[in-house]
Amino acid sequence: ANIATTDATGGSSILYKIDGADYLMEIGGAWNDFADANEGPELVADAVLGRSLWDYVGDLTTRQLYRTILRHVRNDGVAVRFRFRCDGPTMRRLLEMEIAPVDSGHVRFSVVPVAEATRPAVPLLDVAQKVARGGKLIMCGWCQDVRLPGPRWVPAEQAVTALGLFEGTEIPTVSHGICPDCHDELTGALLDTTIAEAGTITLGDWVVG
Repeated sequence: ANIATTDATGGSSILYKIDGADYLMEIGGAWNDFADANEGPELVADAVLGRSLWDYVGDLTTRQLYRTILRHVRNDGVAVRFRFRCDGPTMRRLLEMEIAPVDSGHVRFSVVPVAEATRPAVPLLDVAQKVARGGKLIMCGWCQDVRLPGPRWVPAEQAVTALGLFEGTEIPTVSHGICPDCHDELTGALLDTTIAEAGTITLGDWVVG
């Protein structure tokens, strides 16, 4: 699971802070609501406090990107802000994350909802329907596109059709990574002083309505 993003915020902010060694030292906001809606009791605040952030970021490319962001935040003393897609089965969601320096190498993460819009159900995003025997799909944890053979990245709705998902009884689990477009946008934004000082980068197509 990637705790640096969330599938649902319950309409409230999710807040957490890491110390200089990247261990979770504070949890607040709607964190427990997120845990209940997504991964269950293993991610409630009492269970993760004192654990390393990297225990929850499995994808190597995503881990490298977060390390780059944290190094930038700590060394330059500048917050990094970006908007990203994080959808539910029947909802498109746009969230905003800020990763900001605090003191003594501590870093605060805040995730707030920006906009949402209903859409026809996409069972691929329904945690309750996933079973291990169906294999794994890689989904970008930032824009929600799914990797097809090639590799080619497409929205979850298109992936269901392209891969013939749910035509049988085996349903795949989803493993989160990052697509090349989001990776390039985020790494490029870290070098852009205008974005770093006052802007917010939006990842993934977003259309409300």
